[in-house]
Amino acid sequence: MVSIELPSWFIAVFAFAFGSAWGSFANVVVYRWPLELSVAHPPSHCPLCKHPIRAYDNVPVFAWLWLRGKCRDCHAKISPRYPLIELLFGLAAVAVAWRTFRGDGAMMAAWASLAHAIVRFSVVFALGVVALIDLERTEVPNWVLLFAVAPLIAAGVLPPIAPSVDLVTGLAGAGVGYFGLRLLFIDGVKLLIGRPGMGLGDAHVLLVVGALLGPSGVLFSLGAGAVQGVIAAAIAAATGRRIGADDVDDVEDEDDDELDDQHPTDESEPEEAPVETQTPTDAAPPETDSASGEHSPDARSPMKLPFAPFLGLAAVEYLLGADVILARWLEP
Repeated sequence: MVSIELPSWFIAVFAFAFGSAWGSFANVVVYRWPLELSVAHPPSHCPLCKHPIRAYDNVPVFAWLWLRGKCRDCHAKISPRYPLIELLFGLAAVAVAWRTFRGDGAMMAAWASLAHAIVRFSVVFALGVVALIDLERTEVPNWVLLFAVAPLIAAGVLPPIAPSVDLVTGLAGAGVGYFGLRLLFIDGVKLLIGRPGMGLGDAHVLLVVGALLGPSGVLFSLGAGAVQGVIAAAIAAATGRRIGADDVDDVEDEDDDELDDQHPTDESEPEEAPVETQTPTDAAPPETDSASGEHSPDARSPMKLPFAPFLGLAAVEYLLGADVILARWLEP
C-alpha cells in the first residue's frame, strides 16, 4: 500500500494520539530533567496528596477537561499549561504526518513514509522540549545532540524525500550548523567583544537541524529564527513582559523540597504556586540608584532572550512547508 491510499481521518487520528502522548512525556522531561530527577520513576502522582495518577486520568488533553483542571483526590489545581503542551505536540505530529503522507512521501510505501514521519517528529519533539527548557531555565541540554542520529541513519537507509536529505547533505548540514554558528557567533564574537554572542547550546540545536534539513535548513532557521526572535523581543519590551527565565542561578540553588511545592512532577500533577512561595525569578531584581547607592524595587534586569526556541520554531516552519514556498519564490 502506498501512502496516498491511507484514509485522511486515520492519518490525523493516529498522528494526534501519537503526538499528544509524547507531549505528555515532554511535560515530564521539562520538569524533571533540570532537577536531575528520573523521567521514568516514580510514576505520575499529585505533588500535594502524593496519590498516583490513574491511567484513565492520564489521557493527554482530555483528562484535564473531564477532571476540570483539578486532581481527582485532593482537588489541587492542574495548570492548563500541561494539556496545552500535549495539544501542541499532537497538532505538530498531525502536521508532520500530513506533510509526509500527503506530500513528500505520498507515492512511497506506507511503511517508508511512516519511518520518515517518525524520524521527523523525533526531531520536532527534541526541538520542542529544548525550547520549553530554554524558556524556563535559559539552558539547552546536551542530550539534544542524540536526536541528530535518527535523520542521519534514515538518510543512509531510506530514500530521501524533500526536505529530508541524503547522508552527505545531512552531514554537511550538521557541520555547517555547528561549526558555522560556533566560529561566527560564539568564538568570533568573543574575540571581538570579549564574550560569546550566543550559547554553545544554540550550536547544538543547529547541528540537529542541519542533520535533518541540510545547509539550506540551517540558513533558514538561523535567519528566520533571528527575525522572529527580534519581533518577539520587541513585543515583549512594548508590553512590559519578559521572554525566558531570569536569575536562573538562584532557581538552581533552591532546595528540591521547595521546588516540589511550586512545580508539578509531570503533566498531571501541578498545583499552581501561591504568591507567597514564588521563587526569586518571580520577583523583579532591585535597581541600584547611581546617586544614593540604594536599591529600587521597581527595576528589572535586562532580558536575556533564549534563542533556541526561535531556531526550533523556524526549523519546524521549514520542515512543514517553508522550503516549498522559498523554492517557488526563488524560481526564475
